[in-house]
Amino acid sequence: MLQCVKELKREKRLYDIHPATQTGSGGNGDITAAWQQVDLHDGLWLSRLELVPHSASTLCYHKQPAMIDFGFIIGGQLNHKLKTNVMGGQVAATAGTAGIGYFPGREGVMQVRNGRPLKVLHVHVTPERLSRMLGADIGAMPASFRLIVEGTVNHDFMSKCAMDPLLQATALDVFNGRYHGRPQYLYLEAKALELISLQIGRLMSQEASRKKRALLSPNEKKRIHAAREFLVRDLAAPPTLNTLANFFCLSRNKLQIGFRELHGSSVFAYLREYKMQRARQLFDQTEMNVSQVAWEVGYTNVSQFTKAYKKRFGVLPKHYRKSVLDCHVPELPSVQLASI
Repeated sequence: MLQCVKELKREKRLYDIHPATQTGSGGNGDITAAWQQVDLHDGLWLSRLELVPHSASTLCYHKQPAMIDFGFIIGGQLNHKLKTNVMGGQVAATAGTAGIGYFPGREGVMQVRNGRPLKVLHVHVTPERLSRMLGADIGAMPASFRLIVEGTVNHDFMSKCAMDPLLQATALDVFNGRYHGRPQYLYLEAKALELISLQIGRLMSQEASRKKRALLSPNEKKRIHAAREFLVRDLAAPPTLNTLANFFCLSRNKLQIGFRELHGSSVFAYLREYKMQRARQLFDQTEMNVSQVAWEVGYTNVSQFTKAYKKRFGVLPKHYRKSVLDCHVPELPSVQLASI
């Protein structure tokens, strides 16, 4: 049964979430949940949803204003049933997936699996606000998305992709509230804009790929996603390009094309970025020293790791580590839904 904190009734919430009726819903059970919403600017919001279902559950939701949603699945898995013809009205998402959606007067059903915590971060922006932020860059947007931002059309839109290491690390930083002593709202607004920029960049890259070559087949996409998992499984001894291609029955060229289309970079550019973002997360989340982090992400030579880290982030890893240890990391603001 869904229980909301009464004090939230005074807040202007973006979403109304409630349990589906038992008939034909697939069942509902108790859920522990936290909903946090931050109003960053007129027409720009950030929201954080964490659900821990104690049994398979189905929730209905309704979004109040028409807005463009930039969503990031941090953990867990969910299935959306939407009142739209886009993607057949069914959108499945797992951890590591990001998407851009626009559904005027959006209503839908969200199904969450038993015992698997769901963690979702959203940046919400009205088309009018995004149009002002894009300025002259709006002309470079894919036509189907640009017309929505301009307000010329009001149809449904959905695009999703796998998060690359930079996008995933940025979303994790925001979800976990890692402000490192910085002004909270200024930090969150800057990160929200960064997430929007990264996602729109991926959308533009996908559009360019469609114009240059035929889309990958569903089977090829599945194998390339599996290749990505295999690539980062052992950072100390990653496979060669030939080994990776042969193992998943792909040509080297098809593997590289697929990585660029699905993950936004070449195979080993992806691996380098993954190592750097993983290193930064270890500094943020543990007390490991520079040598330990270097070894953890596959560097046997600490000097090479230091050089690579400074080139990527513009700071020596020992200095970054010291700044993290010196700063208190506060909790996210408690604008929340308590118990479901």
